[in-house]
Amino acid sequence: MSAPPQYLKLACPPLTREEKQRVSEELTAAMARAHADVARPERRRACVVHFCAFERDDLAIGGVLLSDLHRGYYLLEVSSVAPDQESKALLARELTGALARALDLGTSSLAQIHVVLRAVTADDVAVGGRLVSSLEPAPAPAPVTHPRLRRAPGAA
Repeated sequence: MSAPPQYLKLACPPLTREEKQRVSEELTAAMARAHADVARPERRRACVVHFCAFERDDLAIGGVLLSDLHRGYYLLEVSSVAPDQESKALLARELTGALARALDLGTSSLAQIHVVLRAVTADDVAVGGRLVSSLEPAPAPAPVTHPRLRRAPGAA
């Protein structure tokens, strides 16, 4: 049985392309660490980060527009396998730290990061119209063509 893909949706003020690249790298690495998949590149490629930008006048907290609060707000919705509270707590810490690092947010800004975890199983996700639980285990991964994901010759 195959594992379901990991889906992360980040709602936040607009980011530059470079910021999105840093955020996606940090969040993907955090997901791998939290799920002990660091050595499995095929799992890293199954991690999808979806950016949903909003203008600061499009969001209000406590009835006050974000533009008037002079602060940030980052909502990270995660659909992933996280079977128990300890795993969810680890995942929330890893993702919060990763996002803070990628956006150079200080520890005083961590409360601006909200993480919503949705635990899913291979029976909750379909790919190509078939439940992931019914799919055969993935074959050996194809060579990676993205230059940032290439390994050095002879690297494990």
